[in-house]
Amino acid sequence: MVNLLRIDDDSNAFAELGLKMTRTCQAVAFNTTGLLAVGLDRVRMDQSLHVWDVNRLSTFGKTQKKDLLQDIGGITEPKHRLEPSVSISSIKFFEDSPQTLVAGIKAQGLRIHDLRDPNSILLFQTRCNNNLAIDYADQNYFASSALDQPGVMIWDRRATSRPVASPAYTKAVDEDELAWGGALRLDKVIESDSDTEGKHSLIRSLRYCRDRRGLLAVLSRTGQLRVLETDRETGPPGTAPSDGPELLSVWKSHEMDLSYREVSRRNSRIVSFDWVTLPSPAFRPRLLVLRANGSFEILEKPSSSADHLFKLIPWQSPHRGLEEGTPYLDLMQFEPAHAPDMLASLTTDIALSEVPIFGPQNPDLESDPRVISRPNLTTLPTVELVNPLSASLPDSFYESSTVAGKLRALRNFVREQVEKSDDADAVSTQLGNLKLLKDGAEDIPLASNGYGSCREIHEALLSTLKGAQGLSREAQSVVDHAMLLRAREKYLFDAQLNRSVVSDDPWTGFAWNWIADAEHAADDAGMILSNLDLSYLGIYSIWTNYLGENPSTRLTPGSTAPDASQWERLIGAFLQEELSSKIRRC
Repeated sequence: MVNLLRIDDDSNAFAELGLKMTRTCQAVAFNTTGLLAVGLDRVRMDQSLHVWDVNRLSTFGKTQKKDLLQDIGGITEPKHRLEPSVSISSIKFFEDSPQTLVAGIKAQGLRIHDLRDPNSILLFQTRCNNNLAIDYADQNYFASSALDQPGVMIWDRRATSRPVASPAYTKAVDEDELAWGGALRLDKVIESDSDTEGKHSLIRSLRYCRDRRGLLAVLSRTGQLRVLETDRETGPPGTAPSDGPELLSVWKSHEMDLSYREVSRRNSRIVSFDWVTLPSPAFRPRLLVLRANGSFEILEKPSSSADHLFKLIPWQSPHRGLEEGTPYLDLMQFEPAHAPDMLASLTTDIALSEVPIFGPQNPDLESDPRVISRPNLTTLPTVELVNPLSASLPDSFYESSTVAGKLRALRNFVREQVEKSDDADAVSTQLGNLKLLKDGAEDIPLASNGYGSCREIHEALLSTLKGAQGLSREAQSVVDHAMLLRAREKYLFDAQLNRSVVSDDPWTGFAWNWIADAEHAADDAGMILSNLDLSYLGIYSIWTNYLGENPSTRLTPGSTAPDASQWERLIGAFLQEELSSKIRRC
């Protein structure tokens, strides 16, 4: 049984539309002319898609308090009965063609019906037959999803036959495994896990924005709300617009809420949503969301102007203003005369954010364009750090003229701040175990201490600044550009100089010590023994008589690799010569 309730007054009037057989109602949809479509579960020998004309109900007065159809005959029978012996999972009417609807058929696909012509049926074969949503701004496109898949399909209803399709579209269908009628296939729109929480759909709902073309929001079972901005794929230059189906692409996506990732905020996850109809498309799109705890909230889609501004910030090294000393992680500096034009999109966003949207004071932007007039910039926008450290950098950071000295000062500074924090153990885990660094001693021993192995101590040292949060721009610039700053100090092939450049890292310094000693030993053919060149060989190679993967490079032409006894004689002679040299020097 289908019940219709009057909600435009306090009458609580209702109407009952009976069915021949009792079964589950799985989808309902109204059109703009008063048609009601109801999708039912499958029953043999009976149609599952019923369409009633309920527009006649509006002609009757509001005096009937009980049964709205008490004296109305003939309206209880459906005007159309469609889809025999199938299960209807979703229904939507097209607003630009009120007599046309699309229905999701379980285990079959999608069917588009024109109620004026019973023989005009268009079928798209797919498993994505749930959560139908039509793009209000371009009703050629509609989206659907499957129960057990995290993906979304967007369809083009103009895909009536292959002759109307462009070569690019038929190529995508034939070669890219795109289903016929599809405009975009997204295999994974939401995050999914192994915990199915029963037999619920991975995607809870799809909604298109009424004010913006191609703006689709997807809500998952876990409360993830993602907004996709889609647009037509651009064809080759000179390509004429097609009257047939066209392909879409996603050029941007937005995560609207991250509480779904935190188990502790499970009660705050989003369970339902819809787009807010705004008085003007100049405003940023907004979503009204309902959370599991019963609270409502309005979320704004991130601004494209903010994205533009974000790209004007040199977030990654190398910083182009490093030589000039311009601020790091800050807006690009513009000439005062050019700044208002370069930041116009941002200032327009600022102006729109101060305009009331809801209530009697909402303005008419079309009749009063001064509402979004660009304000004069008295001060340029700035970038603020999130949760910066309150303590100032130590004097040793500024007094040091080398990158090694600055890094050493920053590591000591970070360790001191962590030790003063209330949650030192948790922060220490993110930065590496600070206990392994022996309480900030300047000269860290290369051997293992009581806290951990040599490798663990080295990793703790390198992790101290990598995971540090809240460093000032000046300090972060040194951390991000350490290699570049070392290169400016001539960190190249001079082992002695390189050892001093990396003096903040004893392990790297030790490697350069070894190279320097190896260079000294190899001077004047000091490591050539008979027909064998042992230059730059490590102790492991000598112990194991290993000359590398290409031993011939260490042997004189025509000679063979020494056997074990020859190795012993050569090494013994070398050690005896070294000992004699030391005695002579003494």
